[in-house]
Amino acid sequence: MSIRSRATKIEKLAEELGFQVHRREAQTGTIYLSLTGEEKDAVVRVSDHQDAYGKADYTADGIEGTDAGCRVWLLGLLKMSEADLRRVRIERRKAQKNDLAARREDWIRGYAAQENISIEQATALCPIQK
Repeated sequence: MSIRSRATKIEKLAEELGFQVHRREAQTGTIYLSLTGEEKDAVVRVSDHQDAYGKADYTADGIEGTDAGCRVWLLGLLKMSEADLRRVRIERRKAQKNDLAARREDWIRGYAAQENISIEQATALCPIQK
């Protein structure tokens, strides 16, 4: 897996955990992820070679630390477990599903009013699926 795809995976997890992420790439190919959270800030270094400067809070380079270790470290930083992460993901999916249902309902009402047709007819024509 490339450094970029590894960094993207860690970045997505960090965002899922509530961090704002700023991504910076060094000339060596190393990617630094600056994580800003409500209670914690951290820097994660993703690379394919050992760190010479030691400026990161966690290094995922296969030498000092791993991508899987970074996941455990991030959860520990927030005092969360894998079960907590699963709950966060379930709540996010529920929110997305509710948002989709609300957008579908708005589209149906708006289309029915615009085309002067019944709600049932607009529902049948709605491109947003449940």
